[in-house]
Amino acid sequence: GIHAQNARFLFGWLPRLGVDSGSNLPHNNVCAMDPIGMPVEASVFKEKDELRGLVVAFDVKEAQTGQLVRAQTWFERVGEPTSYRKFKGPSARLTFFEVGNRYDEKERMFRNFGSIVGPNDDVVVACQWTQGMILTVKFTWFDPAGRVVTVQSQSVQATSVVSFYRPVFERP
Repeated sequence: GIHAQNARFLFGWLPRLGVDSGSNLPHNNVCAMDPIGMPVEASVFKEKDELRGLVVAFDVKEAQTGQLVRAQTWFERVGEPTSYRKFKGPSARLTFFEVGNRYDEKERMFRNFGSIVGPNDDVVVACQWTQGMILTVKFTWFDPAGRVVTVQSQSVQATSVVSFYRPVFERP
C-alpha cells in the first residue's frame, strides 16, 4: 500500500545516507563503500510513543577490495519537527501544531513514527488552541521546490481547543 511505498523509499535511502555521512567524518581512514541492496535489519527506538532513532544494518562493498561488509548506522531526528513563530493578537490562540499522517484522534497523536509523509499520503494538521475569538486561518502548502501548491482556509470556533484539518491535494 501507500505506507509500504514510503517505507521502501526510506529504507532504500538510509544506507546511502549512512555511507555518505561516514565518509565525511574527520580522520576517516575507511575506504569508499557502496551500499548493496536494501537494509538487512532496522531497529526502531521509541520513548513515550515518540521516535528517538533508528539503527539500520546494511551490506556495503568496499570499493578498493570488493569485500562485502555489514555496516550499521544510527539515525536520529535533529531539532523539532514543527516550527512556527509566536503570533500576537487573535492568532496567538495557536499554541501548537503538527503535520503528519495516520493521526489517531482518540489518542491525539500521530502513529507515523518518524513523521515521514509521501506524495500519496492523506495529510492531517492537528492544531491546539486556547479559547478566544472566532478565527479564520489560512494554510499555505509548498512543494519541495518552494512553489505554492494550494492555499486553503479553515474556521476556528471560539471554544475550539483541538482541531484537525485535512487538506486536499492533487495526487501525482
